[in-house]
Amino acid sequence: MDSSAAELSHITPLPELPTENISADIVEISLKDFYQLRNCRLYSLVAERNTALGKIQAASQRYLYEIKLLQEMQVCLNLIDDKTLREQIQQWQQQKQSALQQQWQLVLQSDEIRYALSRNNGWIGTRQTDQLGETRQSLQYLLNLRPETHEQRAPSALEKHLQQLQQARLMARVFRTARLLDSHLSSLTQWLKARQIHCPDGNAPQQIQYLRNVFGLFFIEQIQPLASRLNDIYYQLMPKWQSLLQAHKGMDEWLHQRESEFEQYRHSLTGHIKFWQTLFKQCNLSPPVSNKP
Repeated sequence: MDSSAAELSHITPLPELPTENISADIVEISLKDFYQLRNCRLYSLVAERNTALGKIQAASQRYLYEIKLLQEMQVCLNLIDDKTLREQIQQWQQQKQSALQQQWQLVLQSDEIRYALSRNNGWIGTRQTDQLGETRQSLQYLLNLRPETHEQRAPSALEKHLQQLQQARLMARVFRTARLLDSHLSSLTQWLKARQIHCPDGNAPQQIQYLRNVFGLFFIEQIQPLASRLNDIYYQLMPKWQSLLQAHKGMDEWLHQRESEFEQYRHSLTGHIKFWQTLFKQCNLSPPVSNKP
């Protein structure tokens, strides 16, 4: 039997997430209308937006500001009797409401989200240290903050959850690990098939026994637990990411590509397992079992 090693290819880096040019909506308010708002909280909110700090808000803070602005517009409508001013506020309200989706897409394009999904660093391990619970909680927080379902949240909490996603980079590590396993398992299965390993008389020679031990040591003890952990994280998080990014066409398509890659990894994993199942059956060998508790 040929003893040359299988050639394992290097995986390519995850592609960058697409960015769209999104213009933030600007509402022009005359000084006359502005001063008529001074009995409303809306007055100070508009003034806050026009400060130096207000003009350089991060996308996440600007989004929360816009939600608060819409809420205060509604409160102000209940306090003002002037018909002309009420009509003006209603017009602003409609304009801001329709533009909220644009501001949300700017949040989705933030560095925190990009790092969480496409950072080319790190892998998934088999230990329970992947911050799955924290990541799931952060994604749910963002889902509750979408324009169509938004609930008011404290600004500090939004920053906390975005940073959690960025620091864990859990989905990016899932995608990279699946790519690595797909590449290596596919190459290894092809290499094994090319060796024409078989037991024509149903008896396993010493070399087959040796391969069985190697399979148990590496696949059963290492790859199988990793694949189980990878699937667990993927199927818990992927639906949440899909719901979150469906509002952004480019990012949604990027995520769909990663979904196809994961299915390819699952196909390669299944193909590798089937090769060994067929060989063990032909050679009258029982599959090795894990020694781990």
